[in-house]
Amino acid sequence: YRWEGLASFNYFDYSDTNQRTNIYASVGYAYEMRARREQRLFLEWSLSHNSLDEAVYFNPSHDNSLGLMHRTDFVYDSRYRRHVDHLWVSVNAYSQEGFGTHGRWAVVYEQDYDFDESRAFAVGAGVARNVYDGKYETEWRLYLNYYQRF
Repeated sequence: YRWEGLASFNYFDYSDTNQRTNIYASVGYAYEMRARREQRLFLEWSLSHNSLDEAVYFNPSHDNSLGLMHRTDFVYDSRYRRHVDHLWVSVNAYSQEGFGTHGRWAVVYEQDYDFDESRAFAVGAGVARNVYDGKYETEWRLYLNYYQRF
């Protein structure tokens, strides 16, 4: 699994008549794969369009971003089926129609525990610097996820 990729197309039809389309693509390469550490570099691209002008929420008519994301996986021996900590660092250029291009970045650390083949738990924290309508905002993240695979 040296290479990994993801592509998605999303369409949202909101109750306020806004129609949003979003395209996202990512391709990554694992340039280091050791027993206890793996490192990957991803190229990410996204594009979106919203049909409704002057919505009461962040709703750019057109926007796109292009950036790099680095992920380091720390693999541990533990009592769990699998325990991996992930460190993500990303930077990208974000362009919004009418507001030019701005830099964005994020750093996230996550602990991922697979209890067995069907149940997993992840906890993470991070900080991101985003831009909305040309103005920067800092976002703090703290999350807990439980996964049930079928």
